[in-house]
Amino acid sequence: AHRFKPGQSGNPKGRTKGPRNLKTDLADEGSEIVMITEGGRRLQVTKQRLALKALFARAAKGDPRAISVILQITERQELASALDTAAKPLPDQDNAILQSYLAQLARKASDGGKP
Repeated sequence: AHRFKPGQSGNPKGRTKGPRNLKTDLADEGSEIVMITEGGRRLQVTKQRLALKALFARAAKGDPRAISVILQITERQELASALDTAAKPLPDQDNAILQSYLAQLARKASDGGKP
């Protein structure tokens, strides 16, 4: 009388996940842990950290392309950090100070710029 027995799912395998995007693949691959030997010591580092170490080693040897890539990465990180900071709302006290200053400017503008 029933299509599925009690406790039996109609879709036992579940929904297919579909393709992953590049950002997810990069994050997963970069976060994998690998073992390296540095200065006679065994260390566990992420692949991302290992790639940066290799890039900095090439730059230290004077490779201009490696130096350029490091400068580009640094520039992007600083820009992203500045944008992140700019997007945060001001605390209430700072916002009140700013509003007070803007009101003073508006009064001066309406008085013809007289102090």
